[in-house]
Amino acid sequence: MVSYNKLWKLLIDKRMKKKDLAEAAGISANTIAKMGRDDLVHRLPNSSTLDAE
Repeated sequence: MVSYNKLWKLLIDKRMKKKDLAEAAGISANTIAKMGRDDLVHRLPNSSTLDAE
């Protein structure tokens, strides 16, 4: 099972909101919602990563 509790505590310590995390990490609100439910999330490479290879 996955737990993101340490991440949420870190956000609180840094006075960040989940929206700030999504923008900084380039992930969607749906991904953040899955993380909030402790669901496993997968990050697919973006097009710039694919172009670099």
